[in-house]
Amino acid sequence: REKEELKLKQEEEEQARIAKEERRQELLESLPAEPPNTGDANVITIALRFANGSRGQRRFPMTLETEEQTEILQMGVVFNWIEGEFGIERETLELAMMKAGDGRSFEYERDGSLELNGLGLGKMCGLRVMELKKEDDLVQEDDKENKSGTQETKE
Repeated sequence: REKEELKLKQEEEEQARIAKEERRQELLESLPAEPPNTGDANVITIALRFANGSRGQRRFPMTLETEEQTEILQMGVVFNWIEGEFGIERETLELAMMKAGDGRSFEYERDGSLELNGLGLGKMCGLRVMELKKEDDLVQEDDKENKSGTQETKE
């Protein structure tokens, strides 16, 4: 019975891994083509710095012109790039401005629909990538603090 449960768990994990990989691929394919580095005013370069010190950089067009319409790119495309390229789920991220004096930060759920050209990011924007704490993590931290707090008062 334990072997069956273990096998079932492994199959579920494999299915979850495959689904995650398929989602990453779809997100990458949904990204607009990266424009050339020509100094075009319609292009923004986003530079990322991750907590582990690694970095990423990509250019995005601020707008996409088609025969029918002009589409203004939204902040969500940056989150899609991060998940697709770096494998960190977009819903778990917070992007903080690295520019001194600019304390803004962005989250996918709250800010994904903001238009890039309306954020005043300039032609180059540095963002610090941080993972949001999950509800479970916060509850565990509160429990630790409560336990350590009661231990301190007993001593």
